[in-house]
Amino acid sequence: MGRKPLDKPWLHSPTGYWCVTFDGKREYLDRDYQVARRKLKALKARRKRELAGGREWLDQPFSVLADDYMADVKARKRPATYRAVRYSLLRALKTLGSTMRVGEVRKLHLAKIEQALAPDEYSPTTVKHTLAAVQGVFHWAVKHEILDFNPLVGYEKPKAHRRTRVITPEESVAYLSPLASASRSPAVACPPVARGLSRRTHSETSRSAACRAAV
Repeated sequence: MGRKPLDKPWLHSPTGYWCVTFDGKREYLDRDYQVARRKLKALKARRKRELAGGREWLDQPFSVLADDYMADVKARKRPATYRAVRYSLLRALKTLGSTMRVGEVRKLHLAKIEQALAPDEYSPTTVKHTLAAVQGVFHWAVKHEILDFNPLVGYEKPKAHRRTRVITPEESVAYLSPLASASRSPAVACPPVARGLSRRTHSETSRSAACRAAV
């Protein structure tokens, strides 16, 4: 089988369609050759516009792309989520700066952000959320066809620590006071029927004890 031309339509005999291989995929244009040529021209023009748009974004500061991302988060997510992502990106921008271009951001910069967030000041959970926020900007851009790929996929973030809830002394008193009161109640301390014994067994035990006392 001969090599298919890339600059003009070729006939796909089983279907009768004039086709073209575009970005590695077969595109079925039309059964009319002249119409197929016009569709191919339009397809190339659209692809050229898409590539131009992507290149323009690569030259934009990352902070501008992050602003567009945050506008979408604000519109779609809860206020608490918006605030958390915003603070995470602000922490990241302290390292990335406001002039770094989208096309310059690499995994190396995530490593620099991680190094800048000193362990004695930021928990592993905070570091992880900060790195995830930067990755989220690129993930969102690819999803919405602003960029062609995410250069930060696969970066290994630190594991988040599970939060431990420590109660205050006042809370301890509030929790334990009802239990202490209940333990002093006769109804709780001396139940009329022992656990696991029926009322009949309890009565028989009482009568046996009375007989032994009489003897």
